[in-house]
Amino acid sequence: MNTSHFDENKREANKTYNVSDLPPSKIQYLRKLKSKDFENIREKYNEKFDKFNYSSNAKCTQKSNEFRENGNKFFAEKQFEDALRMYSNAVVYANLDDIELSVSFANRSAALFQLQRYKECLRDIEYALNFKCPSNVKEKVLKRKQSCIDKIQTNDSRSKAKMREMKRNESIYGVADCINVFQRTISSERGLKANRDIERGELLAIQAPFASVLTPSRYKLNCYNCLRAIPKNRPFPCKKCVQVCFCSLTCCEKAWSEFHQYECCYLELLNFSSTFHLQPRLALRILFKARLDAVLDEFFDRSADLDYSKLNFKVINSLMDHSDKCPDFTPAINLMLLFLSRIFPQLNSDKIALYGCVLLKLIQQIHINGKYIYSRELKTVPGCDQCEVIQDIKIGCALYQSYSLINHSCDPNSLSFMFDGHILYLKALREIKKDEEIFVCYGANSKWQTTSERKAFLEQYYFFDCKCIACEEDAQPLSKSLLCPLCNGPAIFDKLVKCLSCKSLDHFDAKSILNEVEKLEKDIISFDDTIARDLKEAIDSLTRSEQKLLKFVHKSNKILGEVKNKLSLCYQKVNDLELAIKYNEEYLKIVEIEFTNDYIHVFNVRLRLCEKQIKLLQSNCDESLKSTIHKSCIDNLKALKSFLTNNVFPETERSIVDVNRL
Repeated sequence: MNTSHFDENKREANKTYNVSDLPPSKIQYLRKLKSKDFENIREKYNEKFDKFNYSSNAKCTQKSNEFRENGNKFFAEKQFEDALRMYSNAVVYANLDDIELSVSFANRSAALFQLQRYKECLRDIEYALNFKCPSNVKEKVLKRKQSCIDKIQTNDSRSKAKMREMKRNESIYGVADCINVFQRTISSERGLKANRDIERGELLAIQAPFASVLTPSRYKLNCYNCLRAIPKNRPFPCKKCVQVCFCSLTCCEKAWSEFHQYECCYLELLNFSSTFHLQPRLALRILFKARLDAVLDEFFDRSADLDYSKLNFKVINSLMDHSDKCPDFTPAINLMLLFLSRIFPQLNSDKIALYGCVLLKLIQQIHINGKYIYSRELKTVPGCDQCEVIQDIKIGCALYQSYSLINHSCDPNSLSFMFDGHILYLKALREIKKDEEIFVCYGANSKWQTTSERKAFLEQYYFFDCKCIACEEDAQPLSKSLLCPLCNGPAIFDKLVKCLSCKSLDHFDAKSILNEVEKLEKDIISFDDTIARDLKEAIDSLTRSEQKLLKFVHKSNKILGEVKNKLSLCYQKVNDLELAIKYNEEYLKIVEIEFTNDYIHVFNVRLRLCEKQIKLLQSNCDESLKSTIHKSCIDNLKALKSFLTNNVFPETERSIVDVNRL
């Protein structure tokens, strides 16, 4: 039985709350929890819980010893990477109170030392000494520790990339001192605004979430607490299970005290479905982090006094939930609630029902205010094993307290451009004047969606009719523009045809043209197989598609850009670098129109262009061509370095792309 959530206030169990002021959706849910249907669900869940074999997720000394012995064999054969992997498995399966854990840490430190990962080696030595370390092992690791220190002092003269600082606002958690909270008097809507002029690229927020959850496919790759990438083959184990790992002892202990002690070994029971599981788990985690003995008081507190200076549940509880418009989340909430009732059997049914209302509101708030977390990783370009780009991979979901106060614009002036684990970074996309509101994009952006598409998206997922300046002025994306037959300018079809240049209206049959473009787009997608099979055929087909598209679409259209991208790839594969560079440069111009230089998409295209340019400069080509390419290459390298600097890449991500090698 878990009691830590109730130790501070033992009278909590006898406290009552007035539910009559709750929104209709919450009162309706309370009624459902009293129904016979819910009792039937409870019986089935209890049966599933009782039958669940949690031991398969628990520690196993025998497995730990087997992994360690295999590691010793690899180490003796000087296969240190394989040895490291085996020792890490031994660490994960070893019980915390067994000598095997200390010995496994010590052995892993030996492998890390051989791999010249000296700082990580030092940390494992400290872990080995912290647990039950035998005297013979202790003597070895202390000698290794001094050798590590000597190596680090020798190698630490290298310059380190520095993170830019942000002067923090002491009254608003995680935001810069150039930002204040404001509230509109009529609608009571809140937001953030500038209290001084802000420069383009200036950091506006660096904040940890109130709570975050990691997607199951990343349990062994990222820290279960802070979501940072775990150094290769060097996880820190959970106290009791083998399902999740951490980046450090600190993160392990923090997660255990705040939430993991209640779910350890039972994580499968929290997966509502393969496609919808992060949000329910996040709602439950917020409940744990807010503490059950305090959360109901704050949930029913109607006072307007909010402390924005620190993470607190009262501010989270004040976030908009659109309870009257949200989808029906009760099946997922039922699962979380039933799990809660099993791990806290001391809770009576009335109290469980009240926590159900809290969970329901939380998942509705997450639906509106939650944010996916991404990790930047190198991926190979399809059809070209030599080309690598950075991709943002979804690794989890979080609820950010201060970030959730920022309102939407289809032409935002700020961008959440990077994550360091679950820590979010926000910067200014352009100059922001004093008293101007800070806006972010909720997924609808005038650079890649028409006005109708944006409004439909925001109405469907966020339940409001967008009245931002971009929508009021009918801002349209050049990336979807057709070719105006009157002036050859960009024309958009959004309910009616409108040329953004000559302003002509409904002056050509856009639907038939869009049908032709759609057919061409399908052909272009299918050319990946042709590229792998027959490059000459692929180049001929892509060239024909390019010529057809130029009759229908404007030069800024993203489909035309994709053709140029594939042609660049083909010409690179046949070693015609001049044409590969030409098409890469044309593709870059189109991508810059759609995304601007603040997005990783532009960085990737420019990086691939630089690699082609440098390869051409190293070849025997015409000197005049070399001179032109050299100048362009220098400019692109400066832009790449500027992106890395201005986007405040942490050490873990800065190492992904070493621009200096170019």
